[in-house]
Amino acid sequence: MLLFSAAGCITVGEYNHACFEDGSCVKVEVVTEPDDVALGLMYREDIPEDRGMLFSFPDEGYQNFWMKNMRFPLDIIWINKNNEVVQIEENAMPCDTDACPTYSSKEKAAYVLEVNANYTIEHNITVGSKIRITE
Repeated sequence: MLLFSAAGCITVGEYNHACFEDGSCVKVEVVTEPDDVALGLMYREDIPEDRGMLFSFPDEGYQNFWMKNMRFPLDIIWINKNNEVVQIEENAMPCDTDACPTYSSKEKAAYVLEVNANYTIEHNITVGSKIRITE
């Protein structure tokens, strides 16, 4: 399955690249299926510093995430259909109970990118930053 972003096509299930204005890029695993979206990065021990997971949704909307069964903290980045960052949750901590907090977007998002905690701080990624997603 191919998706199209402002920069070109995105191959689902394959590794693509998400690049920011400062030139930093992460290799992203793209997920779109509801079961894969629900699983996300749960149960993984870690991910390399240059990796992430990109959730691509069929419709732009208010997206909700939580850190249940995660083993490491993340930055969660909500991105609209124009490839602009609309919200960031920095350093979302793992949760191993049934009462985990939910992180909800306040703006509509077509994508959500999860990267290692503090990535957004280290690369000065803020609301309004642009992202380019390519193969």
